[in-house]
Amino acid sequence: MVCEMGLALESTNDKGRFYMSAVKGIWKGYERYDFTVNGREALVVSPKEAAPGNPWVWRAEFFDAFSQVDMALLEQGWHLAYCNVSDMYGSPEAIELMHPFHLHVCSTFGLAEKPSIFGFSRGGLYAVNYALKYPESVSSLYLDAPVLDLRSWPGGNGKADQYKKEWEECLQTYRLTEEQFAQFRESPLDRVAELAALQIPVILVVGDADEDVPFLDNGHPFAERFAANGGEIEVIVKPGVAHHPHSLDDPTPVAEFIQRVFYSESETESIGAEWDIMSANAAKRIVFLGDSITDDGTYISYLDAFFRQHFAEQPYTFINLGVSSETASGLSEPDHPFPRPCIHERLERALSESRPDWTVICYGMNDGIYYPFSEERFAAYRDGMDRLIEAVRATGSKVIVMTPPPFDAPSLSGATLLPEGEEKYSYLTPFTRYDDVLERYAEWVLGLEAAVDAVIAIREPLLHYIAERKKLQFRLPLRRRHSSRCRRPLGHCTGAP
Repeated sequence: MVCEMGLALESTNDKGRFYMSAVKGIWKGYERYDFTVNGREALVVSPKEAAPGNPWVWRAEFFDAFSQVDMALLEQGWHLAYCNVSDMYGSPEAIELMHPFHLHVCSTFGLAEKPSIFGFSRGGLYAVNYALKYPESVSSLYLDAPVLDLRSWPGGNGKADQYKKEWEECLQTYRLTEEQFAQFRESPLDRVAELAALQIPVILVVGDADEDVPFLDNGHPFAERFAANGGEIEVIVKPGVAHHPHSLDDPTPVAEFIQRVFYSESETESIGAEWDIMSANAAKRIVFLGDSITDDGTYISYLDAFFRQHFAEQPYTFINLGVSSETASGLSEPDHPFPRPCIHERLERALSESRPDWTVICYGMNDGIYYPFSEERFAAYRDGMDRLIEAVRATGSKVIVMTPPPFDAPSLSGATLLPEGEEKYSYLTPFTRYDDVLERYAEWVLGLEAAVDAVIAIREPLLHYIAERKKLQFRLPLRRRHSSRCRRPLGHCTGAP
C-alpha cells in the first residue's frame, strides 16, 4: 500500500533547490519515502528503530544491488538513502546535484551530518568526488570494485576494453573532447593525496579477477597511494572474483568498519564537549595521577595535541605525576621486586606543589595485584580511590576519574599466565583472566559520577580498538587485508611493573 504524505514541503528559490512531498511506501518490510530534489528521484528507507546519532548510508549508485552491507546496517538502526544522478560519472555537475539532497535529508529526516557513502563500480567516482568537495559532510567511504580512474573505465586506457557508449557519455558530461581528456587529471586516482589529507577513512572491497574495472588499474594504486599519504584504509581482496558479485557474503567486516568510524567520530565530538567544561571554568593546570599507564605519557601527549588543535586560545599546562608500579589501594604482590608505591604516600606534597585546577585520576591496573578477584582487595581499591578523590577535592581542584584500561593478556611479553587456584601471582605471572577483575573495578568507577566532576569510560573503546587492531594487516601485496592505521590506544593496555 502506498499513500502520499506531506513530509517535506519546502522550496528555496534563491539556491535553486526544490523539494517535493514524499510518497510513503514499504520496502523489504521497512518504511520507504520517495521524493524528488531538483527534479532528481530520491528516497530514504527508515529502520524500525534509529540507532543513536541517526546514522545513514548513502548509496551513490545502484540502490538495492548487492545490498548485504546496506541491509546489515538497516537492521542495526541505520537509514538508507539514494539520489538518482546516474550516467553523470561523478562529474562536477553531479556533485552539485547531490549536495542539496544531502542537506534535505539531514534537515527533514533528522539524519546525521556525516553519512557513509557507498561507491559501487562507477559509484566510486561519485563517492570520492563528493568527499573531496564536501569533506566535512562524509564519515567514511565504502568503495566496492570502484571506478577510480576514468582513463581505465570507461576510457579503456589500461587492462580493460573501452566502453564506447559510456565513454561518449562521460566526455559529454565532463564537457571534454578526446584531446582535452588527454590532459585531464581530475579522476579520483589523480587526487588520492588530497583525499588522504582529509582523514576520511576508506574500506575497499575488490575482486582480483575483475576484468571490467581492473583492480591493478583502480583499487590497487589507489590503496597504495592513499596509505602512503597517511590515509586510513582497509582493503579486502576477494581471490578469483570478477567485477560481480559485489560486496561480501558476510557483510560484518564492512559494517563494523563503518560503525566504528561513525561512533569514534561521535566519541571525539563528545570528548570535545566534555573538555569544553574546562574551557568554561578557565582551567589552567591539569595534573595527571596514575600508575605506569599515566607515567608512560602517551595518552597525555594525545590530549595535549587535541587541546592545541581545539583549544589553542587556552593556556593549559599538563603536569604528568604518574608513577610506575603505583596503586591507590596500597597493596603489593609478594613477588614484586619492591613494595609497590601508593599514591597516598606522596599525595599531599604532589597536590601542594602542582596546585591543580583539574586532576585526572587513573588507577586500577596494579590494584588487583594480578590475582583473581577478591572482595578484600576490591574494598582496598575502593577505599583508596574514595580517599584520593576526597583529598583532591579538598584542594579546590575539579576531579576527572578514568576507568582502568583493559588487561590485554595476549600482548604480554615475557609473562606466564596462570590459572585460578595458584598460590601466588604477580605482574610476571598474572592470573589468566585478570581482565575480569579490572572489569569489576571499571564498573565501580563508572558509578562515581555523583562524587566527581566527570568519569571517562576508556575500557570499552580500548577493547574495541584492540579487537580492530588484531584484524588489521599491513602489507597489501602479500595479504588480503590492509590498513594504514597506526594510532596507539590511550596508553598501553597491559599493566607494566
